[in-house]
Amino acid sequence: MIDYAVREALGPYGRAMLDFWLEHTIVISSIVLLYGILVICAQRNLQNMVHKCIDLLGKETLMRAEPEKIWDSQNQEFWNTVQQSSHFPFIALPFSLVVHRITSANMNKLLGRYFSYQQKAQQARQKRLKQKASL
Repeated sequence: MIDYAVREALGPYGRAMLDFWLEHTIVISSIVLLYGILVICAQRNLQNMVHKCIDLLGKETLMRAEPEKIWDSQNQEFWNTVQQSSHFPFIALPFSLVVHRITSANMNKLLGRYFSYQQKAQQARQKRLKQKASL
């Protein structure tokens, strides 16, 4: 009864999609699971690269200056050293489902974005602490 009501509510295209889903559930679920694992590995890879950058440049330098300027000023040897710290060919930002291949341009963009997020989060934390202290 419920199956009939759902199929009627979906219409002809919805029924076709539902039938396709039911016939290929294992394959579709496996693809989603594998992509999830890929994203997690890529995010952990970016974290490894971030730690390598912190080791090479120092956290104070990274959190003080504008990240885009820091990354633009680094040479190819720096990028090669950072890239060697990774053992996986993809990187992704935390809370992102988009995976990027490791290239100098992608590392420059994503690491700059990562550290600018960190700066904004640190500024927000300091602002909250000042507000709490003033109460």
